[in-house]
Amino acid sequence: MDAHALTKLLEDPETFVRRVADRAARDVLEGNGPQPRDWLTEREIAGLWGCSQDTIRSYAFRVENPLPYGTVGEMRRYHRADFDAWARAEGERDRRRRLESRKQGREE
Repeated sequence: MDAHALTKLLEDPETFVRRVADRAARDVLEGNGPQPRDWLTEREIAGLWGCSQDTIRSYAFRVENPLPYGTVGEMRRYHRADFDAWARAEGERDRRRRLESRKQGREE
């Protein structure tokens, strides 16, 4: 930022702040930058699936095909796109397991 721009900013900080806020709001509305609902809590994920938060934690901590999450300090957050992809893959794995189970039941 050059000296002229800095001087102008100091003379009229309200206009600068308004311009920055307008730009941020436009970016969110146009889909640029992070969206407010991109990251979900365990409670929100549990609500979407109709299960307990303990169930969500057990999916996140299992060894095989864990539910991906990120942490902020000690808080776990689940990225919506990652959760959606994992849920689709989990549904497919479950369908395959049930199909295999049915096939084995017929073979006996």
